[in-house]
Amino acid sequence: MALFPEESLDTEIGYLPVQFYQKLKDGRHSVIRKLGWGPRSSTWLTIDSEKQRYWAVKILTAQATEEKSAIRERDLLRGLAGISSIEVRVPHLYDHFYEVDSKGKRHLCLVLELLGHSVEDVRMTNPTGSLPLHYVQKVVGDIAQVLQRVNARKIVHGAVTADNFVFWVGSTHDAVEDGFRLAPNKKPWKVTGTDGRTYDVWKSQPFENGFRWDTSAGEIMYAAIYLNNFGHATQFTLPESSFSQRNYLPPEVLQGAKASVEADIWMLGCTTYFLLTGTHLFSDSYLDAPVKVATQTIGQLETLLTDNGKVPPKAIPATITFLRSCLAISPRKRTNAEDIYEGNWTKTADCACGWCVDDDMLAS
Repeated sequence: MALFPEESLDTEIGYLPVQFYQKLKDGRHSVIRKLGWGPRSSTWLTIDSEKQRYWAVKILTAQATEEKSAIRERDLLRGLAGISSIEVRVPHLYDHFYEVDSKGKRHLCLVLELLGHSVEDVRMTNPTGSLPLHYVQKVVGDIAQVLQRVNARKIVHGAVTADNFVFWVGSTHDAVEDGFRLAPNKKPWKVTGTDGRTYDVWKSQPFENGFRWDTSAGEIMYAAIYLNNFGHATQFTLPESSFSQRNYLPPEVLQGAKASVEADIWMLGCTTYFLLTGTHLFSDSYLDAPVKVATQTIGQLETLLTDNGKVPPKAIPATITFLRSCLAISPRKRTNAEDIYEGNWTKTADCACGWCVDDDMLAS
């Protein structure tokens, strides 16, 4: 069996086997780095020969390209262009085109602004598997600001998880050259697939921007965090099958209802707990009895946070209040993105002065 370290290039879903310096869109784009991958796509850094600038080109699998979700993602990103700004951070779609592989199958390519590594990437560098309270408050505040605008348009994102919270990085020539100097491209290795074909395999290397898991409260306020990956998103409602992390789904969705914007709030609550503790709030048993398990677990938050030991004791009551506001069993009783963004728990998200952070709250 072929052992691909990231996406399996020999599967029926059909990833485009991209090579460095490969030309896309009739030679306009030249591939110079692999940035990331997921179950539906891979993303590559390209340089545009016409505009002489860098882009992130997300290349969907052949299977994903033919699904309705591909066109939906493209159209949603087009529609979000009006709110893509320095204050409301969603990926900006600049162009799209199709590439055809050696089997004659199409791949939708989305030309997006260059973004950096994810909050999940940062979390995994901490030996404790968690992030400090001030860090999580900043992240949640930024994401809530995005959801405020996105949910107002009745768009359900559907994947409000740490791997889709990404840092802004500069896309100027100097910024990209600095990124290459700090982390040059790794060499590929060859893997023979189950189809007998030998593939050059590249490791994903998103650019970093200097923010580490131990970045101080004053410094992390300068970070710009985007909500990425609208491949799961749609307007109005989503079926359960659209989600990949089922233990982050709210009870009503697991019981057969379609997800509404309140599902994004539930997922944000689950992700907040995960970032603070390094552990998932719900195990697989939640999937079989969601209301019962959720009610029991949410009732035990004080014990869970205290035993985990990563949230400062003085911050636990406010953190529990926040989590419960996101994790109300009834969707109608959940908080909303605007209240999260404007609320006390994320109060440090708007300020970079370093004086607005509650020292007692950050003390361990």
